[in-house]
Amino acid sequence: MKTSNAGSVTFRASMGRELERAGCLDRAQCVWSLWPGYLNSLSGERMREWLRDRQISLTVLHSSGHAPVEDLQRLAAAINADRVIPIHTNAPALYDDLFATVEQRKDGEWWNV
Repeated sequence: MKTSNAGSVTFRASMGRELERAGCLDRAQCVWSLWPGYLNSLSGERMREWLRDRQISLTVLHSSGHAPVEDLQRLAAAINADRVIPIHTNAPALYDDLFATVEQRKDGEWWNV
């Protein structure tokens, strides 16, 4: 059964057959919001081929939770941060040279804010 209502769905390539069976790919568009480099991997190429075969357009609108150092410094200054705690980084020790008030914490450590 096809519907005329437009909608959106978070999609992964393994869902392709299900969506085809559901008949919901008419006028479909794909918006890629991950790092564009993933599209060059083997699985990314398979997905792009799947989209091409079905004439589904692909638009890359990269979004990321990873901010450049300059943006992090501007944010810390704008909110007058009394401390900066590096998380989700491979190089927390580098923060000591980038921010005035760095508080190092171990992964998995809980603390009161």
